Amino acid sequence: NIDLVDAKIYSNYAKNGGAICAHDAVTINSESTSFYDNTATQYGGAILTTLDASILLHNTIMVGNKAAWGGAIATLGNIDSSIVLDNVTMSGNIVTEEGGAIYTENADVLALNSIIFANYKDTESNDLYVDNNHVLNMAYSIFGSSNILYSEDSYSVLQLVPSTHSVERIFQTYTVNENG
Repeated sequence: NIDLVDAKIYSNYAKNGGAICAHDAVTINSESTSFYDNTATQYGGAILTTLDASILLHNTIMVGNKAAWGGAIATLGNIDSSIVLDNVTMSGNIVTEEGGAIYTENADVLALNSIIFANYKDTESNDLYVDNNHVLNMAYSIFGSSNILYSEDSYSVLQLVPSTHSVERIFQTYTVNENG
């Protein structure tokens, strides 16, 4: 496991995982940590995981990271991978391919009280790329781009929005494909 508390991780450079590259089943825990200006020439400007991995970020900021895929985070793991964002800000991350903030081929994503805004592919807004029929769960989070998700296949998105109604009534399920 990798545990980060009150860390500032910045200006790192690598082929994959500009700041952290984990190739085994691992859990990455981040508490009150900043990742900024990290660069990967391929996957995961700040973090890349492969195999079965869990990324748990709490009170974390990811700004100005760069990669071809996954400006801040890329996961290339098996179906048991997950990304949990709790009070996380991801902004100003840049890619040349897909997933300005997050690129995941095989992980479910849960965003709670988080902001994923103004992440880019070149000059186009490009916050998230979720593939292989995985789920993005959002609760009380802000996603600012017009291109929130893109996938070659269809996938499901479960969105929870603030409401005074019961939990059963505030869930909305969508099926999206590359044509939107």
